[in-house]
Amino acid sequence: MHAYNPNKGYVKFKTEKEIELGDSVAIGESSCKISELMENDQNIKVAKKGQAITIRKNQRKDKIRRQDI
Repeated sequence: MHAYNPNKGYVKFKTEKEIELGDSVAIGESSCKISELMENDQNIKVAKKGQAITIRKNQRKDKIRRQDI
């Protein structure tokens, strides 16, 4: 994990496998569904393994606990 902005729901990290919009990701004991996927502030639909990305979690349903970061 590189960074987490709880106010906007943004999480920055390097992927361990290919992911795409709508996928769920686990972060520590928490998990969230990806509602936005970006690379260098540009929206993308798919991120390949090893790619540095920013996701935005579904803010209404998902919670990422601070201790999981």
